[in-house]
Amino acid sequence: METRLTKLLNIRYPLLQGGMALNSGAALAAAVSNAGAAGIIASGGRDVAWLRKEILLAHSLTQAAFGVNIPLPMRTASELTAACLELKPRFVSFSAGKPRPDTIQKLHEQEILVFSVVPNLRAALGAEQAGVDAIVIEGMESGGHVGEMTTMSLLTDVLPQVSIPIVAAGGLSDGRGLAAALIMGAEGVQIGTAFLLAEECDTHPQAKEAVRQAKGSDVHLVGKYGSRAGVSRGIGEKFFRDYQELEATHPSEQALLDFFSHVNYRTSVLGETESGFMYAGQAIEQLREIRPAAEIVKNYMQQAEQALKRATQFL
Repeated sequence: METRLTKLLNIRYPLLQGGMALNSGAALAAAVSNAGAAGIIASGGRDVAWLRKEILLAHSLTQAAFGVNIPLPMRTASELTAACLELKPRFVSFSAGKPRPDTIQKLHEQEILVFSVVPNLRAALGAEQAGVDAIVIEGMESGGHVGEMTTMSLLTDVLPQVSIPIVAAGGLSDGRGLAAALIMGAEGVQIGTAFLLAEECDTHPQAKEAVRQAKGSDVHLVGKYGSRAGVSRGIGEKFFRDYQELEATHPSEQALLDFFSHVNYRTSVLGETESGFMYAGQAIEQLREIRPAAEIVKNYMQQAEQALKRATQFL
């Protein structure tokens, strides 16, 4: 399957693994890339030493393209970017903000592609103007920090207005999502929650089990739009109650961010699921089996091809 995304990254499938904070390291990224898609090492919640180690490990595990996700609100975003400039993943994906043109230029000088994750048309146009190579439009159905628009609305609004490759994300956890996005005009998709159940994923086994057992009705939004902490989607009933109680005390936005990070770490890394929080998207009902990343990619692409073939009957 060939799109502008596959040509850009020299990959077989138009599929990116989402940058899932505390859950996607070199082992998962390399496994996804070796399967023909493009894996991403997530730097969210990690320090520079960890990222350097993981990039070097990924280079030793795969010759295929892989990327690094950097959330721009992190205090260490510039140091994480510097590590990428030195160690050269194929691409860097910036989220929760627009990368500076001078940062993009520095990455391009090292032949590193730049992707930008955006929540709306205005941000997409700004990212294109800044000089990024591709844009990931992320709908509110996705896990983690999200905006206010759905994936379908973003595809409808953004695709006619932007000329560079568009990757769709949010609620696309099986191959039918890729088929729909391609028909709409996207060049590929990014999925995260499905890879939480990859054997190579760093997520604690108890956290994986929480994802495997979750129903769609267990996935909620928490937080406020417009705040620095923002709005996040995931699973964890007690966490939602605790967060609402904390929010009612009018804490600083940094305190809310720290609370998010602390609880997410306890769940993803330590496996404390009863009082924890796990970033996860809405399309979770069919995610029931822990499998190798290569099998997840293969099944996803088979589902997409079947859906695309079915679509021809309507012509």
